[in-house]
Amino acid sequence: MPLRVSRPELPDPDLRAHLVRAFPNALLLLGDGSAPLLPHTSFWVAGDNGAVVGVAALFRGFEMPVLSLISTDPETARELIDRPRESAAPESLLALYGGEPALAADWAASETQEDVWMTRATAPSIETTAIEITSADELSSFYRKHQMRFWASAMHQFGHCFGFRGHSGELVSAAAVNFIIPEVAYAQIGGVVTDPAWRGKGFARSCVLAVIDSLYRSGIAECGLFARCDDGRLLEFYCSLGFRERGRFHFIGL
Repeated sequence: MPLRVSRPELPDPDLRAHLVRAFPNALLLLGDGSAPLLPHTSFWVAGDNGAVVGVAALFRGFEMPVLSLISTDPETARELIDRPRESAAPESLLALYGGEPALAADWAASETQEDVWMTRATAPSIETTAIEITSADELSSFYRKHQMRFWASAMHQFGHCFGFRGHSGELVSAAAVNFIIPEVAYAQIGGVVTDPAWRGKGFARSCVLAVIDSLYRSGIAECGLFARCDDGRLLEFYCSLGFRERGRFHFIGL
């Protein structure tokens, strides 16, 4: 799969400054999206000057406020600046894509990242030996240990969390769900992590398959995830699990 990394340009040189002033504690994600995420994602804007759908209640508990914006039209973006306050407090802004806390802080220098959005349609039953993780504290502790604190406090609220334990019973691999959009029966998979000492045993593959199977059994019709465009091995891994590229997203940190 060919990989490419490019930097999108803000169409209005003053737009960035306006957004920074309006949301001083937010991280701006500027990208280009498609269904089913676009119409159902909090504070994402298409090109119709005001199509803002707030679903922030689904994402309460995230540890860093984020404003996510999809638009190449400066007028659309300007209209967005004040509208989120009508539907949700700034602290409940949507975090669609996360990263390590250190990365979020470093993005003050305005780094850009391009990711692939990959989805997988309904599949037949899957066999996996991963176990379900029922303890939110255990999952949060595992993610914090592996520097994924950004997602930790909200990851468990949707269920469908699976993993493997080591010899002493400690969690060594896990995968979970970032969010579920029931209107379109869509789920976003995230938090796929394996302790470095336990890699190479197929744990990540089994964890992801277990999450997929659990989601489909619950009525989810399609699941997806984000993978960095510059990580060819990761893209090959998800392709081998049946995921296919649906679009590319640019992320710009203010």
